[in-house]
Amino acid sequence: MRQGVRTYAAMGEAPPRARPTRQAVPATIQPVAVLRFQEVTWENAFDGIWACASLLHVPRAEMDAVLARLVRALRPGGVWYMSFKAGEPEEVRGGRLFNDQTGRSLRELLDRQPALQPGRIWLTEDVRPDRGGQVWLNALVRKASRV
Repeated sequence: MRQGVRTYAAMGEAPPRARPTRQAVPATIQPVAVLRFQEVTWENAFDGIWACASLLHVPRAEMDAVLARLVRALRPGGVWYMSFKAGEPEEVRGGRLFNDQTGRSLRELLDRQPALQPGRIWLTEDVRPDRGGQVWLNALVRKASRV
């Protein structure tokens, strides 16, 4: 990251879920944009994206377009972490949409983004005490240095 330059954007299924980011980073330090992934318009703005358990709420029909928006928002060489619940269904649970992914389905999604370099995909077990047995699919990718 370029020294002294920081941009924060809290994105997710609905802005109310992003409010804790706005509270954690006071506007006097750095403004925080709060928006849905579908509203991202930045180009080459971020050195990294941390999408932990957030993209899983994007409908499958919108995933390619959302990923393309986020790829555009990454600077060349930028790194992107993402995680999904491991599995196949796209379903509503507890009033929220969950778009689970398998290693294969996630690789196919990522492969449709030509500016992304293949990265690592791995499984982890949820460590929260009330989530025993929940498995997460994680991915770490990079935007090509020359696009």
